[in-house]
Amino acid sequence: MLTPMQSEQPAPQIFTLEEALRVFPQVKVLTERAVSATTVVEAQLLALRDSGTRRSELETEYADLVRQ
Repeated sequence: MLTPMQSEQPAPQIFTLEEALRVFPQVKVLTERAVSATTVVEAQLLALRDSGTRRSELETEYADLVRQ
């Protein structure tokens, strides 16, 4: 059982300026890829008018992309 002060997630990492500058290019590339991938799925979702199986699949795909 978790007490109010415990968390299942690790504490966020605090970067020094040097570390942040070193990883920023990687973060930028990963963010650009994620935005590109989710934009495609979002466009497909917007094109669907019903709430059928394909829409559910796309919503799952979108959520998976966002969580990566």
